[in-house]
Amino acid sequence: MKPLNEYLKRLEYLNRFGKEQKIWLSAMVTYMRTHFSDWEETTFSQMPTYFYDGKYIAFLAARDHFTFHTSDDEQIRVLKSKLPNAKYGKRCVRVPISDTSAISIFFEVCIGARGQANLSIIRERTKNILNNDSVAKKLLQ
Repeated sequence: MKPLNEYLKRLEYLNRFGKEQKIWLSAMVTYMRTHFSDWEETTFSQMPTYFYDGKYIAFLAARDHFTFHTSDDEQIRVLKSKLPNAKYGKRCVRVPISDTSAISIFFEVCIGARGQANLSIIRERTKNILNNDSVAKKLLQ
């Protein structure tokens, strides 16, 4: 169970936001906690941030826009194709806070990041298996 002072800090954090910002934050945090429970959850620059296998996903709900940050270039490319009217930075995407229909698109992109992270784990495991296999073959010769 979390200490009471941590719970109160979270309430203070959420109370800083308006209704639309709370919708975005609640949806994204709930989604990340449900589907990315193995990713490390923290805050960076006052943004909810999730780290795993050298990747990160962070987001910010400002007064008039939602910004999604990622270290994954592939996520940005996918978002550009699905959200052509959004504004883009080097590793971020900004959409109007009123455009809640974009939430599901961010969910889809996050799932892609999860798949890529899992793929790197699978590749590493496969590499280890292949290395072990070649050692076994040498021992049998």
